[in-house]
Amino acid sequence: AHSLLPKVKNWLNELGDIHHTLSHEQTQVQGRLKVGTSHHIGLHHLPAPLKHFVQQFPQVTLDVHFVDSEQAHEQVLAGDLELAFLTLPPSGDERLNYITIWNDPLVFVAAPFHPLAQKKNLTLQDLIEYPSLLPAAQTYTAQITLAEFEKQGLKPKITMSNNPLESIRMLVSIGLGWSVLPKTLLNQDMQQLDLNVEMNRQLGMVWHPARTQSRAMQELIKMMQDA
Repeated sequence: AHSLLPKVKNWLNELGDIHHTLSHEQTQVQGRLKVGTSHHIGLHHLPAPLKHFVQQFPQVTLDVHFVDSEQAHEQVLAGDLELAFLTLPPSGDERLNYITIWNDPLVFVAAPFHPLAQKKNLTLQDLIEYPSLLPAAQTYTAQITLAEFEKQGLKPKITMSNNPLESIRMLVSIGLGWSVLPKTLLNQDMQQLDLNVEMNRQLGMVWHPARTQSRAMQELIKMMQDA
C-alpha cells in the first residue's frame, strides 16, 4: 500500500493540473484555491488583502489552512497546497518560487520587571545567564536567532519551546524568560531589550512553478505583488 501512495499522489497532482488548465480556458476567475498561511501572517498581514481578493473575485472559493511555516513549505512541495504565505526559509528549495512581501524585524524582549529589562548595553553573553522562551528549534525564527548566538560560540538556556508567537508573548509577559519576537507583536506587557543585534525575517509567498497554476492563483499572486 505504501508503494502506491507516491503514485496516487502524482496522479492527484496531474488531475489538479488538468483542472487548472481547464480553468485557464474560462474567462471568469473561479474555482477553489487552496492556500496555507502561518498563524502570524494570517492574523497580522493577510486579512486586508484576502478581503480585497474575495470581494474582487466572488466566484473563487478560498480554502485557507493555518499551518506552521515549515509545514506549509513541505505541503507546497508535496502539492497539498497551491500557494502558501510563510516565514521564508533561511535557505530556499530550488524547486520552488519565493517572493518576499514583508520585512519582519525581530527584537529581543522580556517583561518590564525582568532583570534584563533594567539593564543597558546588553550582550548575547548577558542573555544566556537567564532562561529563554524561543520558538521550537526547527522553526525558521529559531534558526535565525540561534545563528546569532552560534556566531559568538554561545548557546541560550532554553527552558521551554513554544510555537505560536502569541503564546510566547503571553509567557514572556508573566516573566518566565526572555524571547525573540517580531517587533509588530510588542505591547505594553513587554519591553524591547537594549541589545545591539539586528535580526530580520522575511515573510512572503511560495509556490511550485512546475504545477499548472489556476487563474485564481495567478490573480492572487499578481495582487500581492502589486500591493
